[in-house]
Amino acid sequence: DLDPLDEADLKIIELLSEDGRMSGRDIAQRTGLSEANVSRRLARLIEEGSLRILAMVPAQMLGLNTRCVLLVRCKGDPSATAERLGRMPHVHWCGSTFGAFDIVLYACVRDNQRLIDLVDEICGQDPNIEDVVVCPVLEYFTPKPHTEKGNGLAGSRRVEGVRQPDLDQVDRALIHALQANGRASFAELAEVSGISATSAADRFRRLQADGVVSIITLPSPARIGNLVRATACLRTRGSIRSVLEQAASLPGTLWPCACGGPFGVILDFACPNEQTLNEMRARFIAIPGVTHVDMSLHRRIYRDDLQWGFEDGPPKPVSKG
Repeated sequence: DLDPLDEADLKIIELLSEDGRMSGRDIAQRTGLSEANVSRRLARLIEEGSLRILAMVPAQMLGLNTRCVLLVRCKGDPSATAERLGRMPHVHWCGSTFGAFDIVLYACVRDNQRLIDLVDEICGQDPNIEDVVVCPVLEYFTPKPHTEKGNGLAGSRRVEGVRQPDLDQVDRALIHALQANGRASFAELAEVSGISATSAADRFRRLQADGVVSIITLPSPARIGNLVRATACLRTRGSIRSVLEQAASLPGTLWPCACGGPFGVILDFACPNEQTLNEMRARFIAIPGVTHVDMSLHRRIYRDDLQWGFEDGPPKPVSKG
């Protein structure tokens, strides 16, 4: 029911894809719009769900060393099951699908023991679940979307040299706030962390420089013309990393992962229509080392967030002084 995005909206999204915290003044200068117009448009894009600007934090840096994709088959209608799974605290993406699988989940947990507990919790409570395929994530790419018509999302960059830094309560408060709103002002960050705005700015820059926090811009695929979204599970032979890199370079890919289990690479992708869906499948199959592609079209997304790392809820507010 939303009006189509116009050229000014798309230009704002494109600029924010370069720098999610680009100032309204800089956006105004590069678009020819007034600062007030930029502010109104940006507020509308975020409020209507056309755009999200969030902090991406490698899960390992928050002590979540086991990440996995879980592929669920159901005996009947998956809707109620997907709704329940989407509410689980360790699940950060949950969607019901048509095709090879009925539900796709992405989860981050502390270790393998917690993963076993999670799988038991998923399977043991719902007679509608027939089967769960657990695919540990070995390596992944982070999204870097752009808005070129018909191209969907750009290739992603690899996260390398990940280590778990020493994060204090203030750092964790800042991270939690930025995971919800990557454009939170330094005054807002100061409020939740109990430090001055100047100190909040210094902390934010350090978290960025250390690779803990990256601000990413995620436009709604449908709002930029990609009405079809799917999960592709690639069976591979040979170099998984080579397949991962080639799949990630294709326009439209999102969150490509190298995985253990039956599928060497799992990724989401978005495209405009059925014709390009068939073209994407053909391009996946054409990658050297890919032996088979299982496709699951997204039916409904029940959860989609990046707020991992806080199993006991958000950090408690820090008292100033």
